Amino acid sequence: MLRTHRERKAEYVKSLEAEVADLRAKDAANHTKLTRYAIVNGRLTALLAANNILIPPELQCVDNAAEQTSVEVCGGEAGSQYLQLSHPKSPSSYTSDPGAVDFSNPQIAIDFILALEQPCLKDFYTNPEPTGGGGHSLQLQSPIVDLAPAPKKSQEGTYWPVGSTWSIPTAQLEEQLEKLLQASKQLPLTGELTGVVCWMAIKNNPQNHKITSAKLEKLKELLAAEVDCCGCV
Repeated sequence: MLRTHRERKAEYVKSLEAEVADLRAKDAANHTKLTRYAIVNGRLTALLAANNILIPPELQCVDNAAEQTSVEVCGGEAGSQYLQLSHPKSPSSYTSDPGAVDFSNPQIAIDFILALEQPCLKDFYTNPEPTGGGGHSLQLQSPIVDLAPAPKKSQEGTYWPVGSTWSIPTAQLEEQLEKLLQASKQLPLTGELTGVVCWMAIKNNPQNHKITSAKLEKLKELLAAEVDCCGCV
């Protein structure tokens, strides 16, 4: 029996999801190791201080790997929630700048993509799979939610309380974003777009220099209003 285009696409997406999930599992294992090393390092630092042993300045320098991007749950409950990230390298007031968009600013890319992924956020705390179920491991939300605290259960449902916060290593977030940008080029989507694919199309458009921050914000709002969670492809 010949497979339909939908079946072939579903198989292809599943294989991409499996690859992404495997890479993220390795990243999670490395993150656990780094956390343990940080604890041991803290204990050793305290031991040196207790014995009046000074640490040379060159050993106290840290690189960008130590930077953290903060995550906060905003909105209401369940389906109305969204994630707000604060990238340490980006100004927080960029949306008020009416000028041309700085497409190299990671905060702009993150905000745009997460706005379009927002309808799927509820699946990450209602689906038993760590990636949120079919199709969701290819979203930027997925590696962010990996490090989230456990959601709360109540009569109204399961969700994170508004104001819940955690952090994700900035280097890890940027690496995951780049992986998703590369994976999006391989997605066999016909008449469908993901948040990452939308961002890629805008960022790589040769006329994007004409897009102001205000226009990008309006475009984000218009696209977000048309997005629905389709679940498994």
